[in-house]
Amino acid sequence: MELLDPPKFRFRLEPEEELEDLVESVKALGVKEPILVRPKPDGRYELIAGERRLLAARKAGLKEIPAIVETLTDEEAEAVALTENLQRKDVTPYEIARYIHHKHQQGKALEEIAEHLAKAGFRKKLTKGAIGNYIALARMAEELFNRLNKVLPEGEKSNIMFNRLNKNLGVLHAVVYSKASDEVKPRLLEALVENPEMGAREFERLAQKLEEELKAEAEVKAEAEAVEKPAPVETVAEEEAPAETVPAAEKVQPGELKAGVVEGKPEA
Repeated sequence: MELLDPPKFRFRLEPEEELEDLVESVKALGVKEPILVRPKPDGRYELIAGERRLLAARKAGLKEIPAIVETLTDEEAEAVALTENLQRKDVTPYEIARYIHHKHQQGKALEEIAEHLAKAGFRKKLTKGAIGNYIALARMAEELFNRLNKVLPEGEKSNIMFNRLNKNLGVLHAVVYSKASDEVKPRLLEALVENPEMGAREFERLAQKLEEELKAEAEVKAEAEAVEKPAPVETVAEEEAPAETVPAAEKVQPGELKAGVVEGKPEA
C-alpha cells in the first residue's frame, strides 16, 4: 500500500468521515472488493476507485490490499471515479459541482459534460442551464472557502466547518448568490461562515432583506445630500432700454433755398 498515490482529481471530499464501521469490518473480514489502480511511469500506482476501502485498510493496520491494475487514460480514470461516486447515496451537490467545473476548465462543452454525467448514472440528463448553475455553485464555494480559510486556519475546526458546508450547499444557494449585488455578496458569505447549515430558502430571504436595507440606505443618503445642497440661485439679466435715435442734422448746401429763408438781407 506504500506504493499507492491519491487520484489526480479527488471527487469525494470526506472519505475519512464515518469510517469506524468499515474499519471494524475490514479488521474482521478483510477487504472483499478490490480497489482499482493504474500504473504510473515512476513505478508507483494511482488510486482510481476505492478510497474509503484503502483508508479503512490502513486504519485497520493492513499492509496489503487486493487491487485491480488497469492502464487508463486521464479521461477514462475520471469516468470510472465519477461512476463510482454517483452511486453513493451521500454524494453532495458541491461534489458534483466541483467535477463539472473541473471538466469545464478543461475545455469541455456543457452538452458534453451533461452526456458524461448521464452515462455515469446521474439521475437525469442536465440542461445547459442546470450545468451553468452547478458551475456557479463551484465558483461561489471557492470564494466561500477562501474566506473560511482566512477566518479559521487549517485545522480540525476548519475541517468540521468545511464538511458542514459541503453537505449543506446547494444549487439554489448559488442562484441566489449570483443574483445578489456586489455590495451584498460579501455579507452573504459571512452569513454562511457564521451559520454553515443555513438552508437555501433562509439564504434567499436574507439576500432579499440585505438588498432592501441597501436600497433604503441609498435613498436616505440621497435625501440627506439633497437637503444639504443649496438650491441654485437663478439670475435674470435686466432689460436694457433701447437707445434713443437722434436724427442727423440736415445739411444745407450753399445757394440751396429752404422754406422761410430768403437769401440776402431780411425784408424790412
